[in-house]
Amino acid sequence: MSHSKKARKACTAAWAAPPRNFDDEDSAGTATGWRIATHAIGDRAVEAVLDAYDMAWGADRHAISAAMPRIEHGSVLPEELASRIAAMGVAVCIQPSFPVTDAAQVPVALGAGRAPAAYPWARLADRGVRLLAGSDFPIEVIEPLVGLARLVNGRSDRPGFADAGTAAAQSRLPVRLAVEMCTDQAAGQTFLSAGPVGVPTADLDLIEVRGTEPAPFS
Repeated sequence: MSHSKKARKACTAAWAAPPRNFDDEDSAGTATGWRIATHAIGDRAVEAVLDAYDMAWGADRHAISAAMPRIEHGSVLPEELASRIAAMGVAVCIQPSFPVTDAAQVPVALGAGRAPAAYPWARLADRGVRLLAGSDFPIEVIEPLVGLARLVNGRSDRPGFADAGTAAAQSRLPVRLAVEMCTDQAAGQTFLSAGPVGVPTADLDLIEVRGTEPAPFS
């Protein structure tokens, strides 16, 4: 469910399925042991997803946190929704490129009053929300080092990927947290010319991939 694929269209509601169906679908998934992940962009969609998660787990916050259901995107989150996500133990999969490529459109689409609610990654991190990052390829670029620079610096100036816009401060995160969100040790190893945590953040775009050792699929 989402208002759109990007925040610039978040003013127009477009349900992928009627909201009344989400509770039944989530309950069916939890009963069979599936981890639930629901696409939700705008605040209305996120609120509906959280309501469905509450209903699926009987408003048991410990059970919700243990199951760690996920919201994909969560792009427009006012203070109260960010706090509710944290309190419920719901994870959020964010896209580092969205606030960069949407930088010019966010204030137009949401207005000055609501723009601070767009892509509030720092707010979510401050509240202890479980975060992970995804590229949203092919809507955005798949190159992980570009995404890392955008998540930390608000933009990337890597040749071929230089950005016209810069993400607002609310959409930037410390490099150590950003690396944790963008990596998974179970996937294998990637060898870089320098460790992202050990270089000045301004030099993230200078790091190059030297090789990979992907873990075999089981």
